[in-house]
Amino acid sequence: MTRQQDIQIVRLFEVETQRYVKGEFRNFISDENLADWQAKWLPEQYRSIVRILERGGNVLDHADSSKWKCRKKVSFMRLNPSQRGFSLVYQGVTQGMIIVDISKKCKHPAQKNENLVCIDYIQVAPWNNRKLNGNSVRFSGVARYLMRKTVEYSKKMFGEDESVFIL
Repeated sequence: MTRQQDIQIVRLFEVETQRYVKGEFRNFISDENLADWQAKWLPEQYRSIVRILERGGNVLDHADSSKWKCRKKVSFMRLNPSQRGFSLVYQGVTQGMIIVDISKKCKHPAQKNENLVCIDYIQVAPWNNRKLNGNSVRFSGVARYLMRKTVEYSKKMFGEDESVFIL
């Protein structure tokens, strides 16, 4: 059961209308998010790659979503207490997901043993991916927003004054 405090209303910038719309930042990745990834993201990514090929473009840099094995990553995250997942949703459709690991420590001598929040997985819906669609994305800044919320989460976990580094 989802608690209301696990969902925050946020503003997403819709490129076509040049307006902000209300979306949801969720402090979890749900089975519905995974269903969107499989039923909506992967077919749209395939269509985008076909369009790139038809224009004579190189698709090797664009075929990243299908190799992520999203379901396996989320299953592992759910069993691993040091990992946390977040999602961004608009009108019931997943726009982006991120999984972070809070168990790491810095190894660099200048930051030895400082808390380190690692981004293990970040993915945006193909229609929000500039690599696939250039400037014709639906929402701008989805990945940036997920990373910003990760910084907020790390400050909450380790304190405002702690040095937290994100990969």
